[in-house]
Amino acid sequence: MTETVLSIDVGTTGCKVIAFDFKGAEVAKAYNEYPTYIDEHGKSELDAEIVWEKVSESVRKVCGADIRVSAVSVSSLGEAAVLLDSEGNVLGNSILYNDSRGAEEMGEIADPKMREAISNTTGQPVSHLHTLWKLLWIRKHQPEVYAKIKKITFFADFIVFRLCKAHMTDYSLAARSMMFDIHDLCWSREITALTGLDPDVLPKAVLAGTLAGEVSEEMARELHIDQGAKVVIGGHDQPCGTLGAACFAPGQIVNAGGTIECITTVVEELGIARRLMENGYSVEPHVVQGKYVIMGVSVTGGSLLKWFRRTFLPDDKAFFKPYAGPYDYMNAHIDRKPGKLLLLPYFSGTGTPDYDSGACGAVYGLRLSTTKEEIYKACMEGLCFELKKNLEIMRQCGMEFHTACTIGGGSYSRCWSQIKADIWGIPVHTIEKNEAVATGLAALSAAALGWYGSPEQAAGQFVCFKDCYQADEVYRKAQDQKFRSFLELSDHVKQIGR
Repeated sequence: MTETVLSIDVGTTGCKVIAFDFKGAEVAKAYNEYPTYIDEHGKSELDAEIVWEKVSESVRKVCGADIRVSAVSVSSLGEAAVLLDSEGNVLGNSILYNDSRGAEEMGEIADPKMREAISNTTGQPVSHLHTLWKLLWIRKHQPEVYAKIKKITFFADFIVFRLCKAHMTDYSLAARSMMFDIHDLCWSREITALTGLDPDVLPKAVLAGTLAGEVSEEMARELHIDQGAKVVIGGHDQPCGTLGAACFAPGQIVNAGGTIECITTVVEELGIARRLMENGYSVEPHVVQGKYVIMGVSVTGGSLLKWFRRTFLPDDKAFFKPYAGPYDYMNAHIDRKPGKLLLLPYFSGTGTPDYDSGACGAVYGLRLSTTKEEIYKACMEGLCFELKKNLEIMRQCGMEFHTACTIGGGSYSRCWSQIKADIWGIPVHTIEKNEAVATGLAALSAAALGWYGSPEQAAGQFVCFKDCYQADEVYRKAQDQKFRSFLELSDHVKQIGR
């Protein structure tokens, strides 16, 4: 029977559960999707009970294999809270980061000095994405729910609470709430006072990799997990993915492609971190002790390709044979040459550094001869240009970049990885085990069990690089020229929007 650690990665639209052995090899895995509830008024919610149900199904499937689970660790999306009453029952759906509720409450904090103080303390640009503003909205519009709040958890913490009843979070997830002091690594009483809630409703904040306890006997029976399995605190999915891509030092970028498109990099010098915060960037503690991560985000991200698929491709699996699916089909029908179109990927507003929820997407260069392949390539390029804009601002703040590692669903596309290298002007790597978030969790568990001396040592053993895409100088220069046009178009469209 193989001894394993179990990684549970809770995302916005689905959960992955993967068992890893001592060498970091995947032994068993399962995936389940769940619905997000969206309407035309900007509402976006997730039902925590359904998430738990799907996580449980996945865990049972994985633990049905011939394995022994020694530890479990959990990561999740960031800015979404699960509210619990005195009995540990869930108080309604969780409001997601891309839900427009909370924007009005955020706007009521008009004092620029107070806004600056909040940002400097939390490391987060003041935006409606964060838990703080969602809580203020609930206090105003759902007072009956607000009055029952006895515990606030984030999705990873909610799973941990169900597993072992520990009310704990890590520093990286706590930081996504906009209530956490990233300098002193504790909840900010000044900021939590804005909610009117007792700070004790918030989970205890600890370093990722801390032991929270053992899986309870009840949960061990229900989920088929071995009794005595340790529960190890994980963290926010992005820094966990950074660890799982063996990114420990400045100069490396991890590009995670999913519901959002994100670039994450490590910073050790707080002077650079402060300049980035002043320019609208998120700074949060890493899951690796003593370091921070910086994130540049396109909020639309991978949702843009889903929009393309829904809008331009038939809902017929037979159409795409012999290809693996619609994206594989499209990737086979485009090349790396700079496309004819310019696309602004603001279909859900902008991400960093301005977080403009009112911004709209645009496509320039359409002709009667325009093909769906050209639009598809423009989607890819537009997301790359948006992240290049972020990289350029980070460089102006004193950062340097020499390599990128792409993870997530987008990394399966060879043509997109090559386009990223040509646009960003640096080598882009992929890794053998593409589940970097789960690998990062496995590294945390392996270190907590004493299998390795540190999470970094474990990740260094687990991660194997696969392909490397180099920038072509001709294409790089052409894409640089196109990037300048992208910035100009972006400015014009924003002016029209205003």
